[in-house]
Amino acid sequence: VLNANFETTYPSISYFSQLIGGVTISNALPAPLNAFADIGVSQISMVYDATESIISSIGVTAQTSQPWLLLSNLTLNNLEIGLTVSYPGDSALRDTDVQITGYFNIGDKNPATNQYPNTIAASAFYPPFTMGARLIEGTIQLGDLLTMFLPIVQIDLHSEIDAFVMDIDPNTKEYTLSCNILADWTFFTLQSPNLSFTMTGLGFEISSMQGTATGLINGVFHIGPSTPDTGVDLSIYAAYTGEGWT
Repeated sequence: VLNANFETTYPSISYFSQLIGGVTISNALPAPLNAFADIGVSQISMVYDATESIISSIGVTAQTSQPWLLLSNLTLNNLEIGLTVSYPGDSALRDTDVQITGYFNIGDKNPATNQYPNTIAASAFYPPFTMGARLIEGTIQLGDLLTMFLPIVQIDLHSEIDAFVMDIDPNTKEYTLSCNILADWTFFTLQSPNLSFTMTGLGFEISSMQGTATGLINGVFHIGPSTPDTGVDLSIYAAYTGEGWT
């Protein structure tokens, strides 16, 4: 295995087309990445098969400073593109795989720290096309998540997401999604006696594999006075196995 790292300013990715078997790199990238002008190669690796006396694969890692606008208020930053070409010297066996990773934030920066409240890592692979997203830092306000898809809605839902994982394979229609929400939703309060019913947590996991959907929903409720260390915490679970709820 031979690895080479380039220092900034990175050489243009277009210079490496012949090295990886004549693959037109821009054609291997989705729009609008294929139109970015500043994609530069930061690393290249080569695997040599001594038994067959051939280069079995070449990998190129590229960077771009340009953001990828996915929605009007959702932008992927710090993009990294990984391109792997298997058997670049054999047109009959040659195969190209692409991986794209980037990061985005949900919500506004904290004026005091000038930092976003969270970081979500997103990745896409093809062919075949698959994608995923994971919360890797901070928490997501549930109201901010709603605003991302419905910009006219500005609401504080008194809850935040502290765990989020999503993977989707559009070709097989398989997906997994898990989320955990810390909440403070009071459904009712009585003054005498001092009693309230509050949801403090909500989690769910859903998936579809080989055409079978399954799911799990759990909720945590506090019943009793609002004073600390009083009352009862109650956990409720419901699971769907593809045939029904239990």
